[in-house]
Amino acid sequence: MKLQLPLGLLLAAFGSNHVSAFTIPSKSSATTLSPSSLYSTMSPKDTSDLALFPDIPLRRIEGANTLITYKLPVDCERVQMVLASNGRPMKAKVQLWVGPIRQTHGMDIDVENGERTPFRATLKFKKGGPTLKISASSGLEFPLLAGIQVPTPERNDELAAITQSEWDKAEKTLVQGASVSGGHGAVRTFPIAANVESIQVMIWSVDTGKKSIKAKIEMLQGPNNAKQSYDLHLGGGSQPYHAVFATPGEGWMLRIYNKKFIEDGLFQVAVVPYVTGDYQVDPTQPDASGWWMGR
Repeated sequence: MKLQLPLGLLLAAFGSNHVSAFTIPSKSSATTLSPSSLYSTMSPKDTSDLALFPDIPLRRIEGANTLITYKLPVDCERVQMVLASNGRPMKAKVQLWVGPIRQTHGMDIDVENGERTPFRATLKFKKGGPTLKISASSGLEFPLLAGIQVPTPERNDELAAITQSEWDKAEKTLVQGASVSGGHGAVRTFPIAANVESIQVMIWSVDTGKKSIKAKIEMLQGPNNAKQSYDLHLGGGSQPYHAVFATPGEGWMLRIYNKKFIEDGLFQVAVVPYVTGDYQVDPTQPDASGWWMGR
């Protein structure tokens, strides 16, 4: 099942199902934008660092491998996306294609509860008008909520400055690839303090050879209990990958490992808080410092 839509088409959400963290337009607000209006408009409050991902209208994508494609403008360099569910498990696939046979980005998403822990990411790419594809899982009972937004040229520069600033300030951790015999490479873990409600994860190989990236990202809550699982593929490591993962409650840990060979699999990862709450942290606990000592 395949649908072709322009990026600016904002479709209505469904019934009473909603995602509390984001704004979902009513049916009466559905609007088709002209080609000259494909760039989204931003209010002043959306330009702060914490508004890295403003409220993006969501539309429903049915299960049963339903595929939605977005033809991005030729002169854009970034796209922001939000994927969520109405409280059900969320399984989705995001791909960026340049031409009919070249895939430059891929992300397989498997989340236990897409309303409690939605996925948010900013994808950087070269100009040229690639096609973004988003598909739901094979199960009809697991629909998906998706929001896509192309920033204005001015907002694109702001996002680039935010990513670069966060990257420069953060402590970077090297993640090495595996041996030639295959298997997973180096594993890095980052304990998350209980007062951190969401984290920013930046993956980049700009200083380690600019090679492509294949990584497995898991958000654990409990011993080896992956509540969120992501398989990431980046065709060009010179482009930064910037995502936000929700970590509500206690006991979260980020685990990331390299899936490439040792010859060209080296990349860096930086992890910093995105939103912190008023949770009172016990300073005697080993993870209370909250800071991201990769292990």
